[in-house]
Amino acid sequence: MKKQEILGLSDPAQCCGCGACAVACPVNAITMVAKDLGAYYPEVNMDRCVSCGKCQKVCVFQSEEEHSDAPLRVYAAANADRQQLKGSASGGVFAALAKSVIAEGGIVYGCSMEYTHGVLTPMHIGIDTEAALTKLQGSKYVQSKAFHCFPEVKTHLQSGRVVFFSGTPCQVAALKCYLRETNTERLFAADLVCHGTPGTVLFEDYIARLKKRQNGDITAFSFRDKSSGWGLLAGYQVQDKNGREKQTLLRPDCSSYYSLFLSSETYRESCYSCPWANTARVGDVTLGDYWGIENEHPEYLTENGGKLSAAAGISVLLVNSEQGKTLLKRFGSGLVLEASNLESASRQNTQLRKPSSHTALREELVRCYETEGYPGVEKLFRKKQGLRYCVRRIKNLFLNWKNKRRYE
Repeated sequence: MKKQEILGLSDPAQCCGCGACAVACPVNAITMVAKDLGAYYPEVNMDRCVSCGKCQKVCVFQSEEEHSDAPLRVYAAANADRQQLKGSASGGVFAALAKSVIAEGGIVYGCSMEYTHGVLTPMHIGIDTEAALTKLQGSKYVQSKAFHCFPEVKTHLQSGRVVFFSGTPCQVAALKCYLRETNTERLFAADLVCHGTPGTVLFEDYIARLKKRQNGDITAFSFRDKSSGWGLLAGYQVQDKNGREKQTLLRPDCSSYYSLFLSSETYRESCYSCPWANTARVGDVTLGDYWGIENEHPEYLTENGGKLSAAAGISVLLVNSEQGKTLLKRFGSGLVLEASNLESASRQNTQLRKPSSHTALREELVRCYETEGYPGVEKLFRKKQGLRYCVRRIKNLFLNWKNKRRYE
């Protein structure tokens, strides 16, 4: 039996890299290997494979998963806790729900930027203390390693514990496929309004490049720094050889990785035909930024007498299932909610209507990365930017100078 007959690996657009097949394999015949632009794909050791078919049963592209046809309710939302809101990418809805789940003895899973042995890696972890919640807050524009925690989630559910899982739609779909024979009445899942995910290794290579340029370890990276308000400004922490740490702000157009992410050029192949980039959501709730709320619901903003602050961040919240309604009723007391509608919420959230698309540049990036690694990607990015890159670098230096002056 060929690999393609087991997993359908002949078409990379039919693999989201969720890894459910790897953790479901009873003989450990499947490993996840970095390939196209540093994205993980399964490889099958045919000498070990016993053709049991369990990998097919949990594959989200080869099995049917439950999803809603359209959300039951739509909200503009924000965390009522100002401190938690400040540490979140948008309106802090996830943090508010997670805090309540933890308070009732539950466990929360989400993506954390884990710094171990000098490497910053995005991976899903489980937490059950409020102090650890900051690890899961904020957007991470990279595919995390989530599959290793699927068996943990199963164990918690079997023991009767409440689990709140947050991830991309394909990760939520993968978890639900993996748990198909498990009682999931205590599972609450939040999927994200996802543009697409670059490969884990591509991000790690970018951080290694940044580390070399800064002559220090990159111990933390935030794609959504709020020091200047709700927006797309990034920030990272550098630690020099003496252990001194410095926070640096980063404009998206000065970062090859961030800029190429925002222009949709570096996602894994399956993202460009994502079956979940629409209103048929697989999560019990869907979370994202409420971009354009100043046009859709100006009456909700604090400057107009409303309860939501655009400067602090506002989320879009879709309730997709009865389980989602239960989640909100049971754990949503820390939220400020204002009714909205799908048409308004999706107007500037394109991924609620269709998948992202790329240009011919992506193929150039793939070739550069294969032959030259991340330095080739960086070189191509700067070449395409030309003199604009120099101007943006100067603006970024000025931004950091202003930020430093503010705290002196």
